[in-house]
Amino acid sequence: MSRTQGAPSRRPTGSTRAARRRERQRSSRRVKLVAGVIPVVFVAAGLSIVVATGGVGAALNTAALTCLEPTRVRVSTTEDFLPVLRKVATRVQADTNNAISCTTYDISAVPPAVAVSQIAGDGDERPDAWVPDSSVWVQRVNAQLGGDAPPRPVTVAQSPLVIAVPQERAARYAGARVPSWEDLLGGSAPVRWSNPADSTTAMMALTTARKALGSSPAMQEDVGGAMIRLSRTAADSTDELFSEASANKAAAPMFPASEQQVVQYDLQHADALLVPVVPTPSTGRLDYPFVTLATQQDAVGKAVRSLRNALTSEAGHRAVRAAGFRTMEGTGGPTPTPGVPSPAVRLLPDPSLKEVDAALSTWTTVSKEMRMIAVIDVSGSMTARSDGASRISIAQGATDTALRIFPPRSQVGLWAFATDKDGPGKDWKELVPPGELSAPSTTGTQRDALLRANAGIDALVGGDTGLYDTVLAAYQRVKEGYDPTRVNSVVILTDGQNDDPSGLTLDQLLAKLNELSDPAQPIPVITVGMGPSADASVLEKISRATGGRSYIARRPSDIKTVFVEALLQRSCRPSC
Repeated sequence: MSRTQGAPSRRPTGSTRAARRRERQRSSRRVKLVAGVIPVVFVAAGLSIVVATGGVGAALNTAALTCLEPTRVRVSTTEDFLPVLRKVATRVQADTNNAISCTTYDISAVPPAVAVSQIAGDGDERPDAWVPDSSVWVQRVNAQLGGDAPPRPVTVAQSPLVIAVPQERAARYAGARVPSWEDLLGGSAPVRWSNPADSTTAMMALTTARKALGSSPAMQEDVGGAMIRLSRTAADSTDELFSEASANKAAAPMFPASEQQVVQYDLQHADALLVPVVPTPSTGRLDYPFVTLATQQDAVGKAVRSLRNALTSEAGHRAVRAAGFRTMEGTGGPTPTPGVPSPAVRLLPDPSLKEVDAALSTWTTVSKEMRMIAVIDVSGSMTARSDGASRISIAQGATDTALRIFPPRSQVGLWAFATDKDGPGKDWKELVPPGELSAPSTTGTQRDALLRANAGIDALVGGDTGLYDTVLAAYQRVKEGYDPTRVNSVVILTDGQNDDPSGLTLDQLLAKLNELSDPAQPIPVITVGMGPSADASVLEKISRATGGRSYIARRPSDIKTVFVEALLQRSCRPSC
């Protein structure tokens, strides 16, 4: 909205915005009666069209109903739920329209994210009622509107999340072999995702998987690794995956979908059927809340309430079930055999907006390609043993795990460090320069070269901990080849404190890092301390100076989890 130059910018209050919306809605719905022209409402194929009598009116006269006071109600919903709303709205019009007053329900499919912007904004596109495909979207609107949030919605339908499996392969995942969310994320039941940023189904499936697996560090490590893999093969949309199923039939990948989406797909693709498999032990759902946005006590508000009441009536439930949805009581859904009810589905509690945003944040983080140097401490203290293994062997195991889960286009290099490791005064030694993991090397790929170098890193153990000089050198190396299309970072794994009296002091290192840092080219240094000798305070200062984060693994058994977590969280600093 343009403002007079020099005038102070003032954001309208919630009550002011609401008053403006009501006035615009009233203005947009006024119909001027011109002499000789009478508005006519047509109801045809579930759509209402307001036109003037004349040529068009004569052509559609059999469906015409004339009224003096037409009311237009704008309703937004999803593509999946659009047919249900149109069917129910047509019945409401047939029952309530008369020669004096009649309602036109203008129902359209609007992506939920777009609808959120329309509802939270101050424009003319705000609908009078809204039925998204998840209550999470309502939570997002409420978070933006605050005290101006709409009344509590009424959920009018639901559909459990399932895995769509080509019929030819469905027997592999039946009975005791029904996959769990852990199987699906872990790869034992291969599945392809769609982008959760653009698909409510994928967004809720991702959140459901995280919720089902629990919040233990080991489980979240598995989830993070799975997200890295899934993000590299993700489809742009769930529609794309259904198109693949139609084209590739038995060879098509399994993928998360709603039960209703599978039901509707199967009605049109008898030659490439999909079977909805409900993951064990429980699953999430898409729910369809009816949100009343026209709260005024006028014809529009009355028409919105009439539509809501019709959806929650028995006739409305029949329309919901006929479209493949389940009612809030759980009735409906597919019936594999005539007369046999749909199997019971155990549902997880609906996620909060915070849980959904956490899942999306992790996906966004790991789906961006990286450019990183991993720097491993090989000082003499790394031979210390605990729980039957040396620190260096534990570090090697953690690095091996990380290198194997990184996607092919990641650029990774490997250094080792201890005092004078590559000659007098040079505490770091480059074992493998940064390169794309899938790129060919002299014997295999870059990933192969990294794995081999890591496997032999224990032969380099010896010397003291030359930490500060190494941190600066690694930071400078990443900065020299900074790639703005990637997450650029340094990951340091160490078990001790700086022991190089001839090198930089901590203050000198922090001053250098501050001098080199550029907000336009962030390079977080992520530090991982292992064992009781690691100086947590120093590592925290180094990481904080670069927008990174410091992790401490107090027990050797924690090192693998902590190191992989650090790598997975590499790009969200300093905002997370």
